[in-house]
Amino acid sequence: MFFGSVILFMNYSVGQTERFDSYPQQGILISDEVPLFPKVEMLHEAFGAPDSVVEYSYAEMEELNLREIYYGKTKFIEQGKIITGFYLLDTRFSILDLKVGDHAREVKSRFPNSYNNRYPWGNENFEVVRVLLLLENGDISDGEIFLFFLKEDFIAKISLVENP
Repeated sequence: MFFGSVILFMNYSVGQTERFDSYPQQGILISDEVPLFPKVEMLHEAFGAPDSVVEYSYAEMEELNLREIYYGKTKFIEQGKIITGFYLLDTRFSILDLKVGDHAREVKSRFPNSYNNRYPWGNENFEVVRVLLLLENGDISDGEIFLFFLKEDFIAKISLVENP
């Protein structure tokens, strides 16, 4: 049983790397200012005080307390004083020199495999382009990925989320 699980995982991982482009995680900056997974203080130093903060507490799992930090429509997810994800929803922020409102051809030219394997998402008629992150040792991250949500040939939002 365990051996079969390992083969299944390996096939999934190999299939992912063939279908989707990857990008080295090291050196990526949010809006050319803040590295991925920064301490929350770095975010505030670079972008100022947030417009609002929403806190979520889970009594049964104290270590899972989360905060959503909003700058305009854009949402950063804080867990344990570290930014662990984001949803870029306006033009203020960029990642990999891409931002909301850019034409889809920008994503296609930089991530052709991922673009060719885009898939529909939800009831809002998004097409999603998945970009995998490479760790410093060259392995594909099994944690986080970038999702570029396209609508009507433009980037509608950009997310850093856990790899489903």
